[in-house]
Amino acid sequence: MALNVLLVDDEYLVLKGLEIILSEQTETSVKIVTAMDVEDALNKLTSFRPDVIITDINMPESNGFELIKQAQQNFPHCRFIICSGYDEQSYLKQALHLHVDDYLLKPIDKSLLIHRLKELEVEKERNISHVLMRIQLLLLNGNSYSDDVVPAKDLEYIFPNSAFCLCAINNTHTDPLQLKQQLTRYFDTIYTFSLNSRTLFLLNYSKKIHSEEVYTILETIFKTIPWGHSYFLSTAGKANAINSIAVHYQEALCEMILSQSPASKTEDYSPLLQIIAKRTLLPAIRVITFEENIEDYIQELYNALPANLYYPLIFTEIFSAYTFVSDINLPIDRIHRQYPTPSDNTITQKSLIQFVKKLLDFWHNSFSQTEQESCSSKVAAACRYIKLHYQQDISLDKLAEILTINASYLSYIFKKETGSTIVQYLTNVRMEQACELLCHRPDLTMEEIALQTGYNSTTYFHKIFRSKFGVSPRQWQQTMSEK
Repeated sequence: MALNVLLVDDEYLVLKGLEIILSEQTETSVKIVTAMDVEDALNKLTSFRPDVIITDINMPESNGFELIKQAQQNFPHCRFIICSGYDEQSYLKQALHLHVDDYLLKPIDKSLLIHRLKELEVEKERNISHVLMRIQLLLLNGNSYSDDVVPAKDLEYIFPNSAFCLCAINNTHTDPLQLKQQLTRYFDTIYTFSLNSRTLFLLNYSKKIHSEEVYTILETIFKTIPWGHSYFLSTAGKANAINSIAVHYQEALCEMILSQSPASKTEDYSPLLQIIAKRTLLPAIRVITFEENIEDYIQELYNALPANLYYPLIFTEIFSAYTFVSDINLPIDRIHRQYPTPSDNTITQKSLIQFVKKLLDFWHNSFSQTEQESCSSKVAAACRYIKLHYQQDISLDKLAEILTINASYLSYIFKKETGSTIVQYLTNVRMEQACELLCHRPDLTMEEIALQTGYNSTTYFHKIFRSKFGVSPRQWQQTMSEK
């Protein structure tokens, strides 16, 4: 990633000499803009957004220190190197006070300057990589933005413009690197998020570019592959934009999935995508992770939508939800076969429920042997962790983080493999341990048994135990002691 370097010096020969040195060197990639005074440099800051300013000190009307002070106010990520013919103590003190990265004396040591820029380039790449990793976690886990996750100033730094477009593509028979190269002809800022089965391109561009123009470009580049996209603006700052990026990812994913349905070739489903955008994928995710009954899911749709949207919406939401939580793509021809034919289109709530069950069974049965083994190993690891740490607070999110897996997907495969939710499994383990203590440690109080089985409240422990066994812990203990 190129380093944006602003050169500032009132001596033309010095300025041109620096420009030639940096243009001809090959150790670091740089984009160079020059200015011959502070006013000219300040005018170029907003449009160029330099990573590094290399400036002289003594210049007409205003000096290099004033330039640094003003630049630091609006561009906190910018770094500074002073190139001066003076080594006066007062200048060095001011440079230290302003946290200047280096103070080089003229004539400039070319190798030293290039080495310093290389260090700053590596630092920039590391910082951007760190921010993008955080954003990818937001994308995959659907977490909301917070300044603790990605500081707002970092977002302002890596996204210079206010308009965004998030694109999702299916990686099957596609080279994402070639697609990115084509996109760079039209967009200056592109970040790529590579997943197992698809690639996301996050485009950041000027809001002066109309969405229709962006769509025309994308349609030309992605014309032969399944793809989807979602536009959004950072009208209230980059933090607000990133806060909703998981929702925009879902929108792009839904469009990609819908583009693979046979009906998308003959009908305009823009209204359908707008409906899904408002709903988000949460209802479908709750269905596939067994947190919501299929019947309730269908009841809500049946009452809220026109009949012609039932099948395409269910098809899109269920497949998108599975793809979102599991990161698995299926061959397009196999997906096509799951879409109902006209003869299947007798629409009743019962037929829609059966359609959802068909999609759920199809997805799970489509896992390869490797994928099924991977699921089983994750579930086994979750069970082991629960059995070892049942005394602690264990949440789905915490378990998913430990196992490095999407929380919704973990919930789904755990229920599919064990027949229990994670909460039910944890409760069963705790109750088994409680029974062991009641049988073999009659000296313990109920409060001590509750604490040793992960319950801070004795009252809640009593409630759970009674709901499980139909009697209180003491009654159960007495019954066991009489046998």
